[in-house]
Amino acid sequence: FSAKQENILVLPEDTTTVDSVVLKPVPRLMPPKGFTAVYDTSAELVHFYWQKVNYDGLRYYIVERKCISGSAYNTLFTTTDTVLTDSLTAIPPGTVLYYVIRSIDQAFNASWNAGAIEITVAEKSSD
Repeated sequence: FSAKQENILVLPEDTTTVDSVVLKPVPRLMPPKGFTAVYDTSAELVHFYWQKVNYDGLRYYIVERKCISGSAYNTLFTTTDTVLTDSLTAIPPGTVLYYVIRSIDQAFNASWNAGAIEITVAEKSSD
């Protein structure tokens, strides 16, 4: 929730009373649906896809990569599109990564997570 009042004058050493603020709930922002991943092990890329959220106040999506064994591989991706590609070339084989996605509205409220998708980094190809 957020509220804003404008043109309030506060004089030095005075007490200024501000009228009560009525907070109204923001409509629930839905997480993206159909969050899927295709892992191309030979190119060391993960391609993510999801359905567009039908919400007038949608600002963008956040895809979050988490690594339980070490935060060095944690990152956030932001996009207004419904596809994203993540490169795994600098991540050691055997590392387990988890991905979630959230919708973000104009007031920067986040939806619940869609996911998690678990990816284990494969051994590098020796072509």
